Amino acid sequence: MNYLKKNLQVFLLAIILLAGVVIRLQNFYLPPIDAHPMRQTDTECIAYNFAYTDGNILHPKACLIRPIINKEGYFFLEFPLYQYILGMFYTIFGNGIVVARLFNLALYLIACTSLYIFVKKTIGERIAFISLFLFSFAPGSIFFIGHAIHPDIFATTTLLISLSLYAYYIDKKKRFLFIYSALFLSISVATRPFGLLVLPGYLYLLWTHKSKVWEYLTLIAGSGLIFAFWKLWQLRFPHEYFAWENWVLLGKEQLLSFDILVRRLIVRNVIGEVMGKIISILALFGTISVVFKRHNMILFSLLWLLGVPLYWFFVPNGNIVHQYYANVYIIPVVILASFGIDFIVSRLSHVYMRFSMLLLIFILVAYNGYRTSSYYFNDIDSSNYIMIAREIEKYIPSDAKIIYPATLNSVPLSLAHRQGWVIGGSGIDVDPNADAILQMRQYGAEYVVLGYKNVDINPLEVAKIKKNSDLVVANKWVTIYKLH
Repeated sequence: MNYLKKNLQVFLLAIILLAGVVIRLQNFYLPPIDAHPMRQTDTECIAYNFAYTDGNILHPKACLIRPIINKEGYFFLEFPLYQYILGMFYTIFGNGIVVARLFNLALYLIACTSLYIFVKKTIGERIAFISLFLFSFAPGSIFFIGHAIHPDIFATTTLLISLSLYAYYIDKKKRFLFIYSALFLSISVATRPFGLLVLPGYLYLLWTHKSKVWEYLTLIAGSGLIFAFWKLWQLRFPHEYFAWENWVLLGKEQLLSFDILVRRLIVRNVIGEVMGKIISILALFGTISVVFKRHNMILFSLLWLLGVPLYWFFVPNGNIVHQYYANVYIIPVVILASFGIDFIVSRLSHVYMRFSMLLLIFILVAYNGYRTSSYYFNDIDSSNYIMIAREIEKYIPSDAKIIYPATLNSVPLSLAHRQGWVIGGSGIDVDPNADAILQMRQYGAEYVVLGYKNVDINPLEVAKIKKNSDLVVANKWVTIYKLH
């Protein structure tokens, strides 16, 4: 009987994981030009540069150079271990998009396995299976955790590894398990510092298991250790190289607006596009269930979420502009939603009614996840960018720097794995006029690339650039000038 039960568990686990993989195969062979293409292509370009230009993890280089004086294109937004590992795979298997997609799918499977272990050991098998299913089909998870070339998948996976190792530590009481748990949490926070939201919940788990002082100190100090090192390392470089990244911390006044806080941030971004409406409703039931079942893990999840309003306050623009800033708390939401499903199903008296309700909920969650995540997969930047990138690769040397006079659009540059500047805010990006573009020669700019239907300077400015450069090529996709 135990043998059959174990086989059934393995079968269900495999079915959920397989379904999760299949739904993430959308746009599998497409370059990373679906949702948030600038972030995706720049992340991929950092991995490419690790593989083929500078392999030093302390010197991450992006294709989009910001600010304009940052001639090397250093990129310090996050500790780049995700890009570094992807770059290692590029050196072994080549830099095809399939390599990146398979790496992401592997991270998704590791994340799921870690979540299952953590929930099974701290709550129970039934909730573990439900959490795994919900995690696999939350809209934000479908796109960002297993598909998009984006550091969120690495931050989420390492966080879940940390939690699963802690669950093992509770059982085994082997000190090395706790040390590794703190290490993976530190890696997660260094990748996406907003992972610190888990700390109150983590400390609560330590308290419930009557942990020693050294365990508290190790977790608290270790959680931010790599991130602190990374920020100290940045001090070796001019402050202007990374000050522009602080835009995500601006916009606090917007949170006073009902339309921005409630309609856009909470209803559209968090509920609508990351968690999904069905999972969000189920999480509400899970929260209510704490009145009837005071399980430690419900309080753990609520403590995790307790810091979210502070997160919105300190990183308003990031949360308002980009949905993926909510990915960091998908985990506690799906755990609460699992308790919500258990709460609803347990109220039904007959087995067939419970099974029917569970099946109905799973269908609704899967449908909502698929339909909502289609927004990300179908949000494809113009395929012209692929053709423009191919022309850039063909006519411009790999070590040359480019000015691409399109407003806040570095996608063709990154697809071509060439460094350069775009048109945008003064000081951060190049001003939209010929004089500003020609002055970029002092920072190493050699070429100006005018992309098909993607030029944001007027013809008079183009004519001035033409007078101060040599024509390299002019065809349907690009007009390329080499600056004098």
